[in-house]
Amino acid sequence: MPKFSSDSDRYNGWQNYATWGCSLILGNDLATDEMVGKIVAETRDEKYRHVVVADRLKDLVDEMSRWPTADDGRWSNPLGREMNHMAEQMISAGLAEVDWDEIASHAIAADDERLAHEAGARLARA
Repeated sequence: MPKFSSDSDRYNGWQNYATWGCSLILGNDLATDEMVGKIVAETRDEKYRHVVVADRLKDLVDEMSRWPTADDGRWSNPLGREMNHMAEQMISAGLAEVDWDEIASHAIAADDERLAHEAGARLARA
């Protein structure tokens, strides 16, 4: 059941369902969380960090959507080619709705919070 806030345009506090779902996937396991963390860390000195992070996250998810599954994730029936094409179109349409800037903002804020925590821990040890 959708969890829309009082502002009916938002979903679970995110811009929309696609943004919420994409953010959930990116932070769902250690491997993807580390990929996002690496992107954010590599951009700390970028002048337009927010834009760069958003673009790189979009590229990462686009690449991930093309990774094969363990069973190659392909339809094996005679309509396989058409079904694969339809699935690719549906994925592309969903990803077009993602607010990459919002996801980038959350990722950058998490990185900033982690850095502040590490700095505080170093000061406490000194």
